[in-house]
Amino acid sequence: MNGHDSSNGEGLAGDAPAAGGPVRVLVVDDEAADRLAMQKFLERGGFDVETSAGLEDAVARLKSGRYEVVVLDIYLQGATGFELLERLRADGAEREVILVTGHADVETVLRAMRQGVSDLLVKPITPERLCGAVQHAARMKVLKDENRRYRERIEDLLVRRTQEVREGESRLATIVGASLDGLLVSDREGRILFLNPAARRFLNKGLHDRHGLPLPEVLDGQTAREVTVDSPGGPPRTLEARAAEISWARGKAILVMLRDVTDLRRAAEERAQAVERTLQAIRATAESLASVVEMRDPYTSGHQRRVTMLACAIHEEMGLPANDREGLRLAGTIHDLGKLQVPTEILVKPARLTDLEYRILQGHARAGYDILKNVDFPWPVATMVLQHHERLDGSGYPDGVMGDAILVEARILGVADVVEAMASHRPYRPALGLEAALAEVSGKAGTLYDPDVARACVAVFRTRGFRWS
Repeated sequence: MNGHDSSNGEGLAGDAPAAGGPVRVLVVDDEAADRLAMQKFLERGGFDVETSAGLEDAVARLKSGRYEVVVLDIYLQGATGFELLERLRADGAEREVILVTGHADVETVLRAMRQGVSDLLVKPITPERLCGAVQHAARMKVLKDENRRYRERIEDLLVRRTQEVREGESRLATIVGASLDGLLVSDREGRILFLNPAARRFLNKGLHDRHGLPLPEVLDGQTAREVTVDSPGGPPRTLEARAAEISWARGKAILVMLRDVTDLRRAAEERAQAVERTLQAIRATAESLASVVEMRDPYTSGHQRRVTMLACAIHEEMGLPANDREGLRLAGTIHDLGKLQVPTEILVKPARLTDLEYRILQGHARAGYDILKNVDFPWPVATMVLQHHERLDGSGYPDGVMGDAILVEARILGVADVVEAMASHRPYRPALGLEAALAEVSGKAGTLYDPDVARACVAVFRTRGFRWS
């Protein structure tokens, strides 16, 4: 599956989050080598694994209901993984599905998201990545099962409570009085007709008061809304509110369920702040590494920064996800990191390089990848660095990959790198100028450069007035 990764998946517990033995996994792939490799990875990770080579056999096995997770190749002989996925969804059984593909284009990713898959893995797959995805899917299944049971309990509670309301508010108060969640009943004007102790504590209200919740916003039994309420003697609290219309006495009323999620939201905010602090540390490290590279090659000082600025402008012009732009920014900042392994006399040589010197210089892309490949970035930064000199027609280096096999971020970096280099002075030649650089990427769009990237690059200069600061 991946000859460059020394991990074998051992040490990843395959036990399900809930008690009951190891997670049961069905691997569906018509390629015997891939199927057996994934089985080996997962069994070493402690999972209970069975395999299937085709659509009908997989369907028959899945009817047993014994599998929590299905690892499914998108392309099967005579069928597609999406067809099996649709048949799985049709039988109503709850399973988590991980799709595996050798090539994940945007359409495939979007379709997988619409189908509600747990994860989409692109071959080659490391044992750690596969085991981690299966473990995550198993946890998600447990959580979904618990959530479903919780919803079923709430729905059953609503039915029973509605029946008990007809028998009298006193019996309802007895049933719900010990609930940690708040329950209140109000008329459509917001006047409280009934509330349990938790709701009284949340809202600091009594009977016949107006509860002060934005009732139109929470009057949707399928959607939970968050509202903020004052807390006597403390900071405001955040409540998750859900409402539904019920029968009450001789008419209709609104049942509102309240859950205090203040601590959960605070924890989520703290996690987000921790992530941001981590990203800031990563950015600072990348900038320090970039400075080291430029100290060895003062003639191209600022090159990585300028390439990054242009690459991010192109990415934004193309309308790509803003979150991915942070990964592109990191890769751009250190895309020439591998030049640390290139002799200084080659970097600063004031003449054309010999063939041998040029081959040595070309090694910087692989060297940068080797430095970064074991860093756990949230984005494929190492691969972006590896591929930033690859070209659409396979004429680039170091691996000669083609077309969509090149990450879109690497294609963007490649165009930005060419434009900045041509527009700037180099030890062996004067600057060729921006117009020549834009003519280069436009004229060779579709051959060397991604046409969408080339168009966006020209647009940021011509339409948006981009300039390097």
